[in-house]
Amino acid sequence: MDWKNRAVQLKETHSWRETYEAIRSEYPEEELNNDQIRDAVRYRTGKLGSKQGQEAILPAIQDKGNYYIVTSGKRSIEITKSKLKEIKLLYCGEDYLTVNEVCRKLDIPRRDFHLIKTAFGITHDDVPYIDEDITDENIESLVDETIERRKEKYFVKLQSKEIEALKAEVKKYRQQDYFYDKVINEIAIPIAPLTFNIRKNILSTTEGQLNVADWHTGLKVESYWNDYSLDIQRERLQELIEKTILYIHRHNVKKMHVMNLGDLLHGIIHTSTRIVAEVDVIQQFRIAWQLLAEILKALAKEVEQVQFYSTYGNHSRITEKKQDALDRENFELLIPDMLKEHLQNHTNILLMPNKYDDQILVARPCGHLVFGVHGDRDKPEKVAGNLTMMMDMKPKKIYTAHSHHKQQLETHKVDVIMSRSLCGVDDFSKGIRATSKAGQSFYVYTPEGLECTYDICFK
Repeated sequence: MDWKNRAVQLKETHSWRETYEAIRSEYPEEELNNDQIRDAVRYRTGKLGSKQGQEAILPAIQDKGNYYIVTSGKRSIEITKSKLKEIKLLYCGEDYLTVNEVCRKLDIPRRDFHLIKTAFGITHDDVPYIDEDITDENIESLVDETIERRKEKYFVKLQSKEIEALKAEVKKYRQQDYFYDKVINEIAIPIAPLTFNIRKNILSTTEGQLNVADWHTGLKVESYWNDYSLDIQRERLQELIEKTILYIHRHNVKKMHVMNLGDLLHGIIHTSTRIVAEVDVIQQFRIAWQLLAEILKALAKEVEQVQFYSTYGNHSRITEKKQDALDRENFELLIPDMLKEHLQNHTNILLMPNKYDDQILVARPCGHLVFGVHGDRDKPEKVAGNLTMMMDMKPKKIYTAHSHHKQQLETHKVDVIMSRSLCGVDDFSKGIRATSKAGQSFYVYTPEGLECTYDICFK
């Protein structure tokens, strides 16, 4: 039964609203609106454009030779006979296209299509030819033409099916279990270890804090203001750890706090990020967590204990559109899991759980309360007040990242310190005229408070 007769059948026992919903549910491919369903029912029950019992008023058709003029009320449109034939070829027959597919293919407004469809009584079960084409002499040629047209419609339908299959794959990809299965084999492939030539020293009671942020692993930059690649990233990290260990010995640091403030991956959040990426996001994650593991192992050789804290940034989400992303769908949430397995034999490396929230780090170097956040959800001038009220605790320092430049301000005796990025100037920051030095930061704490800060910058 076609949808029009079904609509008449439903209206006999249902309200208009129930009829609309039932027809759209049973015939989704028609993409019908309320007016179309109501007009179809009234037309078949003699109520279209008139009172009950009066004759229905259909659009008027004038034959002008090569084209028709179709008029309904004050609306009037012209349609060539060749265009009408194309409509019937696509909309009628076994392998018909939907209204939207026909309108897109022939570039016809939907309201014009429905006026033509009503005027000529075009339905899916109609023959795909106009009346004057159907004669005894050309029936055989029309059959051959129908076969060719069915082939064309087959490929249009096939393309639509492929698009739907791709959408289904994207939806499946977003599911966490599927994601784990897809990446687990690749992210465990080992990379070459970093090597550090540092003299070991005697440790004392001070504690250090190393903030790592905005590595953007996989980002490729070549400009007047900056060069960055996987090789340059390794060079900068090697320099960072060698200087950090030098400062550890200088201050006799006994314990290290390492904070990952997020965006260690460049990610897939925009088309532009994929264009400038040196490797895909799976390889970015594989490289980033293993570089982090090498850093923790190197520091653990120099101090009694290393405590590692980790949050995540906006570049590490697994979906491109921000509005479609869930907080838990983020590559960097996997970092502690990968490190736990890899570092299980390093007993002096502690992976600190996020007691309050995965987006808020809480540490106590030498007993001084500090917070760490990525910064994409916090404005520097408001973060101290917001976190103090949220956490019901007042920290000495709040460390943030995200903005890729160094900045420090004080709010009600709370220092808010923004970190530099390891990657430095990229195309986005260049475009908004916001250049800055590439770098990371190391802090030395004593029981009295923050003793000194090392702003470690790279060429």
